[in-house]
Parts: sequence; C-alpha cells; structure tokens
Amino acid sequence: MAVKVYGPVRAACPQRVMACLFEKDVEFEVVEVDLVNGEQKRPEFLTIQPFGQVPVVEDGKFRLFESRAIIRYYAAKYPNQGTNLLGITLEDRALVDQWLEVEAHNFNELVYTIVLQLLVLPRMGEGGDMHLVRCCEQKLGNVFDVYEQRLGETKYLAGDFFTLADLSHLPAISFLTTEAGMGHLVRERENMNAWWEDISNRPAWKKVMKLMT
Repeated sequence: MAVKVYGPVRAACPQRVMACLFEKDVEFEVVEVDLVNGEQKRPEFLTIQPFGQVPVVEDGKFRLFESRAIIRYYAAKYPNQGTNLLGITLEDRALVDQWLEVEAHNFNELVYTIVLQLLVLPRMGEGGDMHLVRCCEQKLGNVFDVYEQRLGETKYLAGDFFTLADLSHLPAISFLTTEAGMGHLVRERENMNAWWEDISNRPAWKKVMKLMT
C-alpha cells in the first residue's frame, strides 16, 4: 500500500518529505490540500493534523506529521533501502541531527520570512516589507558563511556523505534561488555553490521538481 502524503506539491515542507521518499524508494501518492482556500483548517483535515498544517503522512494505520519527524522516520525505517540518509555510526547520526537543527532554527525562518515578504504577500495583494527582507538577507548571509566554512572541510554538511541534513535544505534554497531572486547568496560562495549544484541535481529532487510540472 502506497504511503499517502497530504499537502500541495509546491509547498516546501511536503517537498522535503517527497524528496526523502524518493531517496528511500518508498512508493507514495500525493493527496492535494488547497492551502489558498484554507482546506488545511477545515474540520475534516484537523482530525488528521490538529494544527492545520502540511504535510501529514498515512502509512497504513500509522499517521505522522511534521516534515522533519517524517523524514527521520523513513530514514530509520528503511536503513538498507535506497540512500542511507543517516550515516553509519552514532557520531554520524549526531552530526546529521546537529545540522538538521541548524536548518530548522538558524536557516529556515530567515528563508521563510524572505519568501513570505517577496512572494506570498504580494500574491495576496499586500506589499512586502523590504527592510525586513534586507535584514533577513544579511542574517542569512552570515549563516551561509558558516556553511561555506563547513563545506570547505567536508563534501556535505554532516560529513562526506549525503544525508537528511542536506536534503532538508532543498525546498527552501530552491525557492530562494529560483523565485526569490537571491541565488547570489549561494553562487558567491564557492563551496556552497558546489554543494548546491550537487544536491539539487540528485535524481530524487529532480523527480520532486517534475511533480510540480
């Protein structure tokens, strides 16, 4: 039975989950949720996700929400299927968790704010706060300076192997570089740019991009 992924294909958090499922060769189907019209806040959806957010996965009788919890679950559930996304040793896994925390707490909020102000609010007929955008851009540059240093030491964030730590960055950096017009933040950093070229050309991520078309 295929895993059900609830959420729009164009949304970042469902994309994180889909990329993981493609990497792990797990069959899934997408159940579209219309965020624009507030389908995620309707009573029937709140029965499966009480906070009214996407994604949610249904795997048989098991249900799980929060995208980073979901990708950790599938990486652990299928350790010998598809790509090993957790590493081998306890230390490998600790570094994966470390950089997942960095992505969630030092990187994601800044990109989310930029995308909200530049893309989401204008589509709703509201003006974005450009001062806030520039402030976030500067802070994100400082975060990327740390990434640049790290990626000068190892090929990927958690070591010399692709993991959830790298995968989790794919949706937000994709939005940042293709729609928010801030690709320079990646391109002007040699190690980061090489890393981005590598991970964004993985077959699993290309499959996610194909779903969007």
